[in-house]
Amino acid sequence: MTIELEGTEYKLPQGWSEINIEKFEKLVKHFSILSEYKSQFQYAIELFAILLDAPIDNLSKITRGSFEILADKVKWSDGEIKATGIKEWSIEGQNYMVIKDLNSLEMGDMVSLELQITNSQNWELLTNILPILVRKVKVITLANGDTKNVPDKFDANNYEETKQLFRKHLMVADVNELRDFF
Repeated sequence: MTIELEGTEYKLPQGWSEINIEKFEKLVKHFSILSEYKSQFQYAIELFAILLDAPIDNLSKITRGSFEILADKVKWSDGEIKATGIKEWSIEGQNYMVIKDLNSLEMGDMVSLELQITNSQNWELLTNILPILVRKVKVITLANGDTKNVPDKFDANNYEETKQLFRKHLMVADVNELRDFF
């Protein structure tokens, strides 16, 4: 859905499947400070600004009627994030896949995962664990000549770069269930 504000068009997500990890972080952080707001309208305007990637000044100029319509269009954000079941992605020409069995993680990876969980704020937890749990695809050849996709080793040297890549390209509905393991 496209919304026009002050002569500029903004895309309004229609559900969690259209929210990337970067935007999800901002939303979770915003949800966590609800009790600090004295104005529910100000809180909602700032929520709309995150969803639309629009300036708060422009959203502050909408009418009460438009506000109500917009609020109705984002009711989905109150609901549960339904998993899409997607476990493999192609991002910038590279294939990635989820680690399916956490028991297959090397102990060094478990240490990295534990440290990320311990040192993460609520809104950044998912972002911080993704580079450990979503890996580049490695193609192996089986004895019978068939090929199989398996997760490659965790690349600690490119952790930050991978994290930023995932923030932009992975959708929360695809990976949120990974956070539920912890």
